[in-house]
Amino acid sequence: MTPEELEAQLRIEANTIIKTTVEKYRDSQEKTLAEIEAAAIAVGKQMKQAALKGMVEARPPEPAPESCPGCGGRLQAKGKRSKWLHTQAGEVQVARDYYYCAACGTGFFPQ
Repeated sequence: MTPEELEAQLRIEANTIIKTTVEKYRDSQEKTLAEIEAAAIAVGKQMKQAALKGMVEARPPEPAPESCPGCGGRLQAKGKRSKWLHTQAGEVQVARDYYYCAACGTGFFPQ
């Protein structure tokens, strides 16, 4: 993903989050300061998660490993797999390359 594509993706995510927040705010009764603060913090968390996910997935791919780091066997690329990461921004699901070694039965993500 190019920096321009990442920027476009993040703008779409931000606009969606902002529109959802504005609609909830518009349709509700008067809010207390605590409720407004909680809503603003939730928006910030959603924005951090969207930015983190986009930036992780936009990283250039690492070269494919040539052999299993455990036994030296031949690796098979198994495509992308989703994985939940626990981060400072909260839990984020990202897709990463997955490899499998038939010799020792080990599967791993190089990144």
